[in-house]
Amino acid sequence: MRVSAYELNTYSSHVIVQFENEEVGALNKRLKDLNPDMLRKVIGNALSTEVTSVSLAYGALMYRDKVLDMTYMRIELDDGSMMIFEIYNESAFILTNMNVLESVTKVQRVLKCLDPSLRLRTKFNILVHHT
Repeated sequence: MRVSAYELNTYSSHVIVQFENEEVGALNKRLKDLNPDMLRKVIGNALSTEVTSVSLAYGALMYRDKVLDMTYMRIELDDGSMMIFEIYNESAFILTNMNVLESVTKVQRVLKCLDPSLRLRTKFNILVHHT
């Protein structure tokens, strides 16, 4: 999977993930096997912290003339940090209230715990833009 991350200010980052080859569709499929309580426990273990709230929903995104399967997942941790995931078969968009390095670290840990078959690249793109 390829990762690009953008820091808009110290407490707002976007992370974009592009799944590759056999990774395409795997995370959406895996998430359908988990209920919110299982998800809370798995992510809490991966991040070594308490997950205070989890939202999990399945639906679709209409993009131009295409309908894309989508999983929505919102995670809030006991330190107040939050990650909102829109997961599609080929990519994911994640919005966080953390700086870019913390965002990338936590997002990668969450994705890897949810689907251990994901290949994490050690190199990724980061753009910091403060207004």
